[in-house]
Amino acid sequence: MKPSEVIKLEAQQNGLDPRAALIAVQKIVQFGGFVLNQGNTVLLMKKISPGVFEAHIFTQDSPLSLAQAITSFLHQMVGKGVHRIYGQKPRNVEIVRLLKMIGQREGVEVTDSDLPKYYWMANI
Repeated sequence: MKPSEVIKLEAQQNGLDPRAALIAVQKIVQFGGFVLNQGNTVLLMKKISPGVFEAHIFTQDSPLSLAQAITSFLHQMVGKGVHRIYGQKPRNVEIVRLLKMIGQREGVEVTDSDLPKYYWMANI
């Protein structure tokens, strides 16, 4: 599945306009964000400040494939100058539990956010 298809499907599943979701992704990338994808999982990183990003995960993968994608994304972010990641409460809070487990294994601290706007944060 193409990244745009994953994003459109997730938007539809959440009752959002798929076209508007893709336009929003394009704007985030234009302003210093970036997209990573593996399998049927897409990670959108919105730049908040130098080295600090807000993460949005779009997935159509099984939990095992999602875990593999997240592990790959963590490794890729090291070379992109990412030091801290924030995320809002996902539709499926099991994703945060998965992030914490993977983070612990990969040496990445995933905790509750220190900013009220966000649900979780990770220090890379």
